[in-house]
Amino acid sequence: MKLSARYAPESVRFFAVFTDPDRNLVDEWVRSEKPPFTVVHDPAFSICGQPVREVPFTYLLDGRGRSCLAYPGHVTSDRLSEQIRLSLRHCARPGAP
Repeated sequence: MKLSARYAPESVRFFAVFTDPDRNLVDEWVRSEKPPFTVVHDPAFSICGQPVREVPFTYLLDGRGRSCLAYPGHVTSDRLSEQIRLSLRHCARPGAP
């Protein structure tokens, strides 16, 4: 939540995907926390055809949907911020894929 506000001017988008089978828990969290990013609920969520079982799990994707980081467990704001900065720098280079 801290990083979504910090990177908003740079067009970095954040999403949270909850895989909990109880939609009510997700709705309660959204009402209480009021996150500044999109929250979706999908108990069958998968990446590359593999179901996501371990949560939290953080993915950093580039503008083309390619994975720059896949990190199981809790990732600190500092680590994620550094990865975002590196990705933005890489994407801003002339001729970057």
